[in-house]
Amino acid sequence: AVVAAGGDVYALGTAPDGEPWTIGIQDPNDPTGIVGTVRLADRAVATSGTYRQFFRYRGRKYHHIMDPATARPRETGMQSLSVIADRVMDADAASTALFGMEASAIVQTLRRRLPGAELARIIGT
Repeated sequence: AVVAAGGDVYALGTAPDGEPWTIGIQDPNDPTGIVGTVRLADRAVATSGTYRQFFRYRGRKYHHIMDPATARPRETGMQSLSVIADRVMDADAASTALFGMEASAIVQTLRRRLPGAELARIIGT
């Protein structure tokens, strides 16, 4: 089975053919497109991004992912970050907390704080 809730997905077991489930990662610039896939069995992938929950004010776009240092939306060119983990809760928390960081820092933090988790994909800079 595959359970999807917003940008979070859990793949329970394998697909009917016995292979891992193939899960698409949405293209932030095209709501009907995907930018890549991940293959999962008994794992989760969560994506945090700036393209679903946002508003525009005076010509500027403000997204919902806050920077704890400034208490404002995190300023970054990153549009989305996908993380794979054993549990949806862990993948979701990691993708949000690490959003906007450099890829190397994301990988190091995952190794240190969430062993077994993986950086699946970054869209944007």
